[in-house]
Amino acid sequence: MRPKYRNPKSPPETWSGRGKMPRWLDPQVRSDRKLGEFIIGRSARNCSQKS
Repeated sequence: MRPKYRNPKSPPETWSGRGKMPRWLDPQVRSDRKLGEFIIGRSARNCSQKS
């Protein structure tokens, strides 16, 4: 399975979106950040715009 999410502080850390949420991502989501902010291939500018 290809990775879908990337840790911006440590780019080698990725997650496919399946299974348990990784340790680096769980606290970020709990602190009101959106999961979409971590999608690989999205720029920060695209994530901040409302659909």
